[in-house]
Amino acid sequence: MSLSSPERNTLLPLRIQERLNRMFARASGFSGPQILDFFSWYDINIGSYPTTGAPSRKQMLEDCLARFDRETQLRIVVDLLNYDGPFKYGPPAAEDAELVRGWLIDQGAISGATGTRPGAAASPSMTDTEQATSRAGNPAWDVFVSHASEDKEQFARPLAQGLKDRGLRVWFDEFTLRVGDSLRRSIDKGLAHSRFGVVVISPAFLSKEWPQKELDGLMAREVDGRKVILPVWHNIDAATLRKDSPMLADRLATSSNKGLKQVIDELIEAIN
Repeated sequence: MSLSSPERNTLLPLRIQERLNRMFARASGFSGPQILDFFSWYDINIGSYPTTGAPSRKQMLEDCLARFDRETQLRIVVDLLNYDGPFKYGPPAAEDAELVRGWLIDQGAISGATGTRPGAAASPSMTDTEQATSRAGNPAWDVFVSHASEDKEQFARPLAQGLKDRGLRVWFDEFTLRVGDSLRRSIDKGLAHSRFGVVVISPAFLSKEWPQKELDGLMAREVDGRKVILPVWHNIDAATLRKDSPMLADRLATSSNKGLKQVIDELIEAIN
């Protein structure tokens, strides 16, 4: 990643970008490494913090935002407002957050009735029925489908749709996320409130940090011998997987080489 692009364009109004700079990259907000860590959730190619010649935090924030299209930028701004982690320089002022939130409401990015305060524990990707199911102690979804974006069109989307067509409640980004949802919060909710995680393991999956973080979240739930992760090999063989991840290679898995219907049948059998 270039942290000094001469033609930054965040596609946001100047007054909003300046307010975001003030909130997250000046007297309050993130350190430089925190900015890069935050944006690495959205793009694995976000670089590490340079040890020499580091640009300003303001420039880092603008450069990172400029990597994305406007829809993604709006979702990132929602996530920034909902961020409840540490701030090296302290949290943003409430009045700044309210101004940006009002602008997001005007853009239709969040609802004025359901927009959340910074740090509020919302579950925006759950429907009323799903939230009621979760409160009753039952998982809101049967499966969480974890995949790399490169595999979505060819395999992950048909797989998720096929599982849904067979009557399963499926957490899949295209099915579950709505405009204004916090991407990071929604994924955390999906991981926490799904019975199983179907993990599409491919060369693209192994090269990306975000899917690996999802896998880490699923592995953390495998306690006392409980099986949560259901691996699906896609465009990868045992030798390659064993080289990159011996632990995953040793798990019983199905493979996309068997065909979509057979994969779905085997996953249904494992889930039931």
